[in-house]
Amino acid sequence: LASLRGTPLWGGYMTDLYSQVTPRPDDVDRSPAVTCHAANNLAKQLERLGARDPLLVLIGLHAFQLASEPYRSTIAAAVHVTPGELRWIHVPHYSQSNAGTHRGRPEVYREAMRYAVERPRQKFDRNDFHTQLDGTRA
Repeated sequence: LASLRGTPLWGGYMTDLYSQVTPRPDDVDRSPAVTCHAANNLAKQLERLGARDPLLVLIGLHAFQLASEPYRSTIAAAVHVTPGELRWIHVPHYSQSNAGTHRGRPEVYREAMRYAVERPRQKFDRNDFHTQLDGTRA
C-alpha cells in the first residue's frame, strides 16, 4: 500500500486474514470456525517467518477480531509472547466504502496509520481521528 510510505509500517509483511476470494467482500464467510482457521493460518505464517514480537496491523473491523480471545492467544504463542504482550494496532480498511474515514485521499489514510501507531492496542476511533486531523490543519 502506497499509503504506508513514510510511516513506521512501511516495509512490513502483509497478508490477508481470510483466503477466500469473492466478488463482494460481504460474501466472505466470517463464522467463528473460519476465523479460528484464519487465525491459525496467520500464526503458522508468523512462525515460518521466525517472527518475534511483531507489530500486527489489524486492518478493518473483521481483522480486529484477532485482538480478542481465543485468537490473541494463538497468535501470541506463535510469536513467543504472552497474550498481554502481543503488540497490535487497529486501522480502518482502505476500501472505497470506508472513504468517510480516509476521505478518498492517500495522505489522510497515511495520517490514520500514524494515529493508530500512537494508540497501540486500541480500536481505531474515527471521530477522534478526524477531530485531531482537522485540529492540526486549522
